[in-house]
Amino acid sequence: MTGEWPALTGTDQQVAWATRIRQEWIDEVLDIAHQARVSAAQQEILDDPRYEAFCVGLDAEIDAILAEYTDASWWIDRRPLDYTEGPGRMARKGKLSDLTMRVKIAAIEARDSVPRETS
Repeated sequence: MTGEWPALTGTDQQVAWATRIRQEWIDEVLDIAHQARVSAAQQEILDDPRYEAFCVGLDAEIDAILAEYTDASWWIDRRPLDYTEGPGRMARKGKLSDLTMRVKIAAIEARDSVPRETS
């Protein structure tokens, strides 16, 4: 993940709002990467090719998602809502949760594509 993401399209107000929503999602998936790094460090496998493949897969899927969804209204329509805003929250939150799951699956598939080292 490069840290420089594609520009969002929409009105100035939509872009500002969607940028915050997208950043919150990016922070969520970066937390997944951080948790994986902590786990790998605890297991002393930071140099393991499977861990490296996991990280590459994670980054590649995040980049693909950010390139795919550049319409500000897409992010706004799928934003997590406060419970006080109504029952549609779970359906909308599910949309971004689906993206998060897509990232996790891609990273795991990348890791699993690398054969385990036998001792």
